[in-house]
Amino acid sequence: MSDVESEFDDEHSKLGEYEGDRNEAGERHGVGKAVLPNGDIYQGQYENGKRHGQGTYRFKNGAKYVGDYYQSMKHGQGTFYYPDGSKYEGSWVKDLRQGHGVYTYLNGDKYDGEWLHHMRHGQGIYYHHESGSQFKGTWVNGKMESAGEYIHRNHRYKGNFTNNNPHGPGKYVFDIGCEQHGEFHQEEQDQAEGEWGEISSTAFLKWIPRCITGLTQWTPGKETSGECYQGWWLRFYKYCVKTETAKCHPLTLFYLYYIELLIANICLLQLFKMCPQERYGQSCICSLFLNSKSQIQKMWSKSALSSVLCLCVCLSFVFSAGRKETASAEEAVVN
Repeated sequence: MSDVESEFDDEHSKLGEYEGDRNEAGERHGVGKAVLPNGDIYQGQYENGKRHGQGTYRFKNGAKYVGDYYQSMKHGQGTFYYPDGSKYEGSWVKDLRQGHGVYTYLNGDKYDGEWLHHMRHGQGIYYHHESGSQFKGTWVNGKMESAGEYIHRNHRYKGNFTNNNPHGPGKYVFDIGCEQHGEFHQEEQDQAEGEWGEISSTAFLKWIPRCITGLTQWTPGKETSGECYQGWWLRFYKYCVKTETAKCHPLTLFYLYYIELLIANICLLQLFKMCPQERYGQSCICSLFLNSKSQIQKMWSKSALSSVLCLCVCLSFVFSAGRKETASAEEAVVN
């Protein structure tokens, strides 16, 4: 229990000022109000000299607890208002946050889940107020561990976590139906030599993509029954998303008229490798051609042959698709 939550022990009947009921032994018993020597104020139920039942404890530092007591301990259901503006509402066991509870932080973040010994422990959801992202999964001693899911606005990551970081096999699931499978590795990068001659290293996470699923073969002119689809073909690459007014609204028209299938696959592989590389992923959402110019610049730093081939193919797309189609595609994404 933190110092903020520590309450003054008013078990002795002569400590502080008290107005209220007493038992035959002169102990505080029933309903009463106590102004304690340290300036804290308790108003609520007593039993045989101890805070017991419903009560409100106001700390001189501005904190406040409203809820159940058992033998002068916060025990049962209660809400604690912290001086910094944060709040915990839920279960208490012997003065500790334990069981199910909701903690709302000063910055607007919120944790809704299980607690043990004052720490997030068990199943719970952490909501990030500013980004709108959330983590849903297992917590151990205050940290994200084992199976979990990090949910963002347009995609989510599902896999295992260790010490608050994704670890091992997992997958990114995009709202458009595309899934990228792979695994996270923790690697060390050597840093400069220190003043005592030692070499320090910094650990960082690396996402290693394995395969893309959710892709279906598509032939021009084939009906899709209004379903969203995506796919590739020797002379044509099309990526689309279903809308309320159209079966399939094209986001990208990628012509491969004079490119062999092997080259096309190399290009697509290079593009998919750009999909999320940051800690929990970016929002490229596999629609990699919409920002063709910036993607070309990124590809130029990739390996030589595949980069040149991709550059040629993507340049062909940029000049053939036209400004009008690109503008309508971007408008479709926004809408």
